[in-house]
Amino acid sequence: MDEKLPTSSVAQQLAEAVWAIDHVPTALAPGSFTRFRSEAKSAAVHSSAFRVSTQCAGVIVLRRTRPDLPRPYRTPLVPLVPLLGIVVCATMMYSLGPENWWRLVVWLAIGLAIYFGYSHKHSKIRRPV
Repeated sequence: MDEKLPTSSVAQQLAEAVWAIDHVPTALAPGSFTRFRSEAKSAAVHSSAFRVSTQCAGVIVLRRTRPDLPRPYRTPLVPLVPLLGIVVCATMMYSLGPENWWRLVVWLAIGLAIYFGYSHKHSKIRRPV
């Protein structure tokens, strides 16, 4: 339970749900969810590597296009460190195979549709003054 909030935080609830998905079915029927767990872990690694590689690319782009932005942390040896991060993540993503690429594309499309659908409807810029 989050001590600052009367109810548990969304992140804590999500972590508990992931734990339950990972552990409860295995305890109930050992071996039956092995493939599901393996695929879910591969998808999580793939999406995390994609996210980190886009962050690395963002560091390079923002250092070139917006050098005046305040930076609460410093990345050493730019652009070498972000480029190495992109290469390592791309290598991990490549090794996971085409099935995970399709999952990434489908979930990315779903996420983008939700993001742009919500932002289009709730945009403060589009509201009349």
